[in-house]
Amino acid sequence: MSIENEIEAHCNAGHLSLLEPVRLSFLVKRHIFIGGEARSFITWDGSIDEEYESVSGRTIGVLERFSNGSYVTVGMDPHDKEARSQIARVDPRGEGIFDYRINDPNPAVRLFGGFATKDVLVLLTWYPRENCDFAAEVARCRAQWDSLFPKTPPIRSDRIEDHVSKHFHIG
Repeated sequence: MSIENEIEAHCNAGHLSLLEPVRLSFLVKRHIFIGGEARSFITWDGSIDEEYESVSGRTIGVLERFSNGSYVTVGMDPHDKEARSQIARVDPRGEGIFDYRINDPNPAVRLFGGFATKDVLVLLTWYPRENCDFAAEVARCRAQWDSLFPKTPPIRSDRIEDHVSKHFHIG
């Protein structure tokens, strides 16, 4: 079964949801699927500490920059990236996990997931940026990924073009 078919099956079963942008792009077709605790955070289902409510409310707008085809800055080097990078690869690199960086309003949070295919990002976990143990969060996210897609790891390439097709800046 292809990863696209697996994603569709997980959407039909309610494990994943497609985050639909308000404004669609005709130039770039990108998709964000959300599941697990990332979906609880983004859709604010009441299970998250109220301290993060304003951050949650801002998150959909930030994620839409990716899904509506806007230019995004992607940090491919976990230790050398621009502060304005919206998406960044996280160590250990070989796991294929990226974080989507929500920096405003405070407190900053990171949403973790991976690219299932080019221009298809699956976000599964989240954690506050302050005191984040990134290696532990990568392992936690990867465990959830492997539970959903046991035969298909996220893209683990060093080439940005394998993750995002257009409208990106390497930061």
